[in-house]
Amino acid sequence: MIGLTAIEIEAGGFRVGPVDLELRDGEYGVLLGPSGAGKSLVLEAVAGVRRVVAGTIRVDGVDVTALTPEKRHVGLVFQDGLLFPHLSVAGNVAYGLRRAGVAGRAARAAEVERLADAVGATALLKRRPATLSGGERQRVAVARALAARPRALLLDEPLSAVDAEAREGLQELLRRVSREQGLSVLHVTHDRAEASALADTCAVLVGGRLLQTGPPREILMSPADEAVARFVGARNVLHGVRDASDARLVRLPGGVALRVARTLTPGPADLVVRPEDVRLWRARPPAAAAGRDDVAVFPGTVVGLSLQGGFVLVRVETPDALDVLIPARAADALGLTLGAAVDVGVPAAAVHVLPMA
Repeated sequence: MIGLTAIEIEAGGFRVGPVDLELRDGEYGVLLGPSGAGKSLVLEAVAGVRRVVAGTIRVDGVDVTALTPEKRHVGLVFQDGLLFPHLSVAGNVAYGLRRAGVAGRAARAAEVERLADAVGATALLKRRPATLSGGERQRVAVARALAARPRALLLDEPLSAVDAEAREGLQELLRRVSREQGLSVLHVTHDRAEASALADTCAVLVGGRLLQTGPPREILMSPADEAVARFVGARNVLHGVRDASDARLVRLPGGVALRVARTLTPGPADLVVRPEDVRLWRARPPAAAAGRDDVAVFPGTVVGLSLQGGFVLVRVETPDALDVLIPARAADALGLTLGAAVDVGVPAAAVHVLPMA
């Protein structure tokens, strides 16, 4: 397991922490945040290449805070693999075995074969790193890290230099390795989709501060504050005031009123609505939607259209601005164009109320 208790790190005037995080055996943890948030500093502290100024680091139940890197028994994989260019793939993996004290050429050769098979790199054993693709290098880097018999695995943006097709296969590999080896994994990334695909536990770090920890879905659907909401793609962060006569109604500055799923205390209310949860109609909404108390329906005007893969991000002026994400085929069927009049629907269940500071 990996346990971080109130660790703090300083680097060139930048301070990270306190960070608290607990990962059980076989648990996949992702440290998520924008560039410059301090994620890699935390990983370096766990690896032992950077000292903490406060707090405790435990690996497999052992306090390693004061130990040198080689005594911490952690495997580390960087974003470009950092394989030894003068060694073959087999030689790179065997290096990790020698570090782990595996004696005997025959024993090492058998273990190289086993590890290469585990990461799908058997056909690569005789090749040099310069001849490998990005995805192939990362597979070999994982095998080399596992060869050292680590008690935990640390991954620093391991998929950032890998193309989309290889990324999916590597994600499956990393999850499988964590489960089969029973290893705690701490994976650093800025990619929300990557974190959602991999993490059992996700920790969001922004500006050196740990803002929220929990399952990925919980963080996506119930962000702890505005900074987390914007980083995980909620986009619609709205500031309003609870209606004086209705404890489940929030009035926004532009005049739109949104229903929420719970009663609120009087005063300001900050709301988050994910763009994929907003409904859109070109003409009148269906009577069933327009007549329901749990769906706020109001008119708007399309002021922006952006194709994003198989979806279209629609910017609607209501007059409060809302982003709506719908399938591209649905956008075509609606005949959306700039200036088009639309009706917008926001279900109360889709409105998350941010905790007040």
